Amino acid sequence: GELPLAWPEYARAVFDVLSFANLNIELTSPECGLGASHVYRFKYVLTMLGPVLLLIPFCVIYGINWAYGRWVDAHGEAYLRNHPGAMDVLPAAASRRARWTRRKARFRTEILVRGRGMQAVMVRAYFQLVTILFLPLASVALSYFDCARDRDGRLSHVPSPSDECFSGGHAAWIPFAVFFTTAYCVVLPSAIIFLLVNRRKVLGPIEFALRYGFLVARFREQAYYFEVAVMARKLGVVFA
Repeated sequence: GELPLAWPEYARAVFDVLSFANLNIELTSPECGLGASHVYRFKYVLTMLGPVLLLIPFCVIYGINWAYGRWVDAHGEAYLRNHPGAMDVLPAAASRRARWTRRKARFRTEILVRGRGMQAVMVRAYFQLVTILFLPLASVALSYFDCARDRDGRLSHVPSPSDECFSGGHAAWIPFAVFFTTAYCVVLPSAIIFLLVNRRKVLGPIEFALRYGFLVARFREQAYYFEVAVMARKLGVVFA
């Protein structure tokens, strides 16, 4: 059923954006173009490898930033020598042309984040994305073990009813399912709690909050580990 709630205008706008940005693998039907012999298993593996595939755009962005930094290092000083005054502070009434010239000079001579700073940004963004995807990843990982008896008494696989659980092709893929389930449902939360506990001992409270705010900012200082409790609650939802 549906629960009609009077959401405010800004909330509906946020929901519209999230709905537009939501990617559903069912809509793309990649198995059609790749000729997958078993649709469910193909989509299962593709979903489980999602966090690995997400590394590709992060690596591309990091590579572009690295190349841009090398370009600035090689040509920035020469540009300033050939354009004296290009980085001077502009008055409030400066013309549009003068503002554009200064923006171009900044683009050719400055880079805000590089090296370890860029690595830290990439790592934080990636871990934040993975924690957001924890619920669908855990749900899909555990779906391989979702079995039920049909009318004929056969133990069939609910997401793929043509398969009989724990026999044939389904049994052959169980080691992969165990690996992915362990990785997302056990290793990931354990790694997060291990990271938070150990880094909190080493870093001061301010630096700890700045570095790991994406994991701890929502909670009180004493409950810095509560993101793992939220993940455990999400697992409870999956099992329910």
